[in-house]
Amino acid sequence: MDEKMIAPCGMNCHLCVAFQFKEMDINKLGFHKKYCPGCIPRGENCTFMKDSCELMAKGSIRFCYECKSFPCKRLKALDKRYHAKYHMSMIENLNIIQEFGIEEFLMKESDKWRCTECGATICCHNGLCLNCNIDTLLQNKKYRWEDEKTQTEVKKITKQQLLRNPEIKPTGDVIAKALGEANNVYMKFIDELASYDIQLEWRYYTDGKAWLAKGLYQWFGVRGGKNEITVFWLSIWDSFFKVTIYVPEKYRRNVFSLPLDDKTKLMIADSKQMGNRLKFFPLVFDLCSDEMFETIFFLADFKKSIK
Repeated sequence: MDEKMIAPCGMNCHLCVAFQFKEMDINKLGFHKKYCPGCIPRGENCTFMKDSCELMAKGSIRFCYECKSFPCKRLKALDKRYHAKYHMSMIENLNIIQEFGIEEFLMKESDKWRCTECGATICCHNGLCLNCNIDTLLQNKKYRWEDEKTQTEVKKITKQQLLRNPEIKPTGDVIAKALGEANNVYMKFIDELASYDIQLEWRYYTDGKAWLAKGLYQWFGVRGGKNEITVFWLSIWDSFFKVTIYVPEKYRRNVFSLPLDDKTKLMIADSKQMGNRLKFFPLVFDLCSDEMFETIFFLADFKKSIK
């Protein structure tokens, strides 16, 4: 995902149906949807906010949180609609960008909206992977998240990510119930984190409506200052847990030269580059056994070494 595709209001244009239709030229299948390359690429700065915000219209700010009125009435109304209809929050996106930076936000978005069947990006306006589920739209061109079959279709796409309730924190008992037989593998993974000086930090993200954990490595600089990097992201799914490691693109050759198995090297070679200014690529592991632990922690050590 590219930074330029994140609109000032916090909208991730990669998820927009008009952008995805354009990228796949889906109108050739009989649709009549207006194509859009993204708010910033098409020179609109922000399609939603520019007509009601002078700063936005003039391009005086990059993101809405730079404005003293953030979040304004217009943005709150937009956020409420997208939160209710499309399972995402512009305001939450902006808060994450402001707190953690655009690079970490892009990493999280890529992992959260990735179709686990083909790796494409799920559309926020209908909850479908248009690469895998275009037949669903052909049968019902007005298909939306609210349709009766939506939850069934989304489960097929995502294999059902769990820990969706913001009021239920991911305690050991909660995770054990969610993972079932895979919980023993998860507990073994957690136990090994201490050996690599990695701490797990959970947080609920309202735009994706799920709890996610960051594997954090912390160290003290030469002047005594505390530093940290995110080594990986972890999420809980139906009968497995997912670990995603984001590696700077400039280190792809270095990672590929490591003594890794052929399957992992193929993943490294095939992983698509993301990011515009800060380029990186994801390595995604779906875990229900400890088979890939050695590889994951080997990569974790590498990620720590390039801090």
